[in-house]
Amino acid sequence: MRNVDGLATACYKAGAKKCNKIGFLLGNQPDYLIAYYAAIKLGMIIILINPLYMVRAM
Repeated sequence: MRNVDGLATACYKAGAKKCNKIGFLLGNQPDYLIAYYAAIKLGMIIILINPLYMVRAM
């Protein structure tokens, strides 16, 4: 919980507010959970981006 609180505090001090949108480009790792719960704690809207997504060649 300390990591979540620390990240939430840092984001708040950087100007993150309730209903701001934040995009996550993180894989399946502990950092994802820390960032997710910190954003939820601040009331932010989370947009998940798949790090394995590749643009097809035309």
